[in-house]
Amino acid sequence: MVSRQICLVLTILLSSLAIHANDSSPLNQELRLCKRDKRELQNKLNEARREAEDEKSYIINKTAKFCDCKKRNLHCIFAGTKLNMMRLNTGLYYANHSKVAWKAADNFCKSHGLHLVEIETRSELAEVEKIQTESSYWTSGTDKEVSGKYIWTTSKREVNPMLWYLSQPDSFGPGRVTCVNLQHERLFDDPCDHEYGFICEMPRECQ
Repeated sequence: MVSRQICLVLTILLSSLAIHANDSSPLNQELRLCKRDKRELQNKLNEARREAEDEKSYIINKTAKFCDCKKRNLHCIFAGTKLNMMRLNTGLYYANHSKVAWKAADNFCKSHGLHLVEIETRSELAEVEKIQTESSYWTSGTDKEVSGKYIWTTSKREVNPMLWYLSQPDSFGPGRVTCVNLQHERLFDDPCDHEYGFICEMPRECQ
């Protein structure tokens, strides 16, 4: 009976010694190092993921604000590109000296993110005259909505009566749509199918 107990104790001691011997073996030491390195790498990976998420959120927010801004001013992005715009005291303008009907002039300006010029004051009238080389240029003014009532098609404001030439507008007969052209610092009305040069203007919000 005693011998069996001694054998059992010896067995337990030998097993314990074997375990400790195995723990101190080069293989187990390398394994522990690998586990430690894995934990460190996992921590770094988690940190990198958190930073990436933060950066992603930052970029998304910035992009959203940028796109929202551009969306509100989409018509300004390419306004006047590839045109020789001229800056005057009252804004940015482009004069085209090719003689065309009013509708063609209006379409040209719109296709470049601009609009036919609208003139509200005598000082702007004098400024715009600086870029004229021909005698007459189309503006955005027309009475197409209400015969005899001339408005600027962009702002919908009525043409200042102080800017008309003497005896203008004469409307060329009842019911006939006419458009406004600029001649020598005064406004005239003419049939819209007449052909003149034209002046485009940069929208105010784009300047």
